[in-house]
Amino acid sequence: MPPRLARLLAIVAAVALVGGAFALRGALSGDDDEGVASGPGSTEAGGDPDAPIRVICDEDLGDAACDAIKRLDGVDELKVMTASKALGEDALGAEDPQYDVWVTLDPWPQILDVAREVDDLGPVASDETIALATSAPAILANAAGTSCEDPVKWACLADEAAAGDDIGMASLDSAWGPLLLGDAAAGLLDTADFSIRDAQSDPTRSQLSGLLDSAPPGSLEDQARLVTRPGQYDALATTSGLAERTAATVQAGQQGLTVRSLGPEASIGVVMAPIGPNGAAAVDRLTEGATDQTVSDALAVAGWSGPPGPTTGLPAPDLLYALNEDFRR
Repeated sequence: MPPRLARLLAIVAAVALVGGAFALRGALSGDDDEGVASGPGSTEAGGDPDAPIRVICDEDLGDAACDAIKRLDGVDELKVMTASKALGEDALGAEDPQYDVWVTLDPWPQILDVAREVDDLGPVASDETIALATSAPAILANAAGTSCEDPVKWACLADEAAAGDDIGMASLDSAWGPLLLGDAAAGLLDTADFSIRDAQSDPTRSQLSGLLDSAPPGSLEDQARLVTRPGQYDALATTSGLAERTAATVQAGQQGLTVRSLGPEASIGVVMAPIGPNGAAAVDRLTEGATDQTVSDALAVAGWSGPPGPTTGLPAPDLLYALNEDFRR
């Protein structure tokens, strides 16, 4: 068992002994309607309101969205990073994070605090995130390459991967990858409320590992470009918005690529999260610009075309962290 995963399990076990395990999960995940605000002024400002704002924009949100956020009034520095790099020591994993705002996928801010707890660091992410957009997971399928019926079940995709089909999954270095892995595990186990040991037990572990065999590095947009190359993928698990935009291209039409829904239903949210002592003030200053049409349109280019809202249907943040730590090795 990886050392970080072992430490996480030890922390969860210790909390359980004093009756706090469920409180930990509840504090990290919250209810669907809590901890995600959608309008200006919904985050209580704190810290220095005049400090330069340092932002991390997740790579999976696309260049257009990150450029639009970079141009917001008050942004002094913006770095585009994968989730795994953002959690690194030089960004958000240090005792004093170097950034004030993280524009990423929900619930990565809470996953960050789980990772920091494992490393004996204090929490830095606020629950008062600003919701910017959503998208449901979907399948972009080669008509001749997959026999899974619509809506596609993860068990069917796992069977096809085991039979030698190339099922495109996102890298676990990305923000999308671990969330998609959690969605796959929930689908295979018929519940999002499972334990890490359930996912580690066969046949689930073998099914998840088989799906991850086709998980090259790269952003969501990189993978969508790959799927249009004949022979690259039989099916690609991506966002519904990006799947629909890709399927509408001439090249995809010539190949007969189709969009299929993925069940059970889930929704992944894009959020702007305060980080550290100046995070609340920074998010308060950026909210009006980040929630306007310019940023919304830019997010839609990368597949995040649904209305603002929280992530739903996935395992809790502590479990997503444990899955990521286990299966990325």
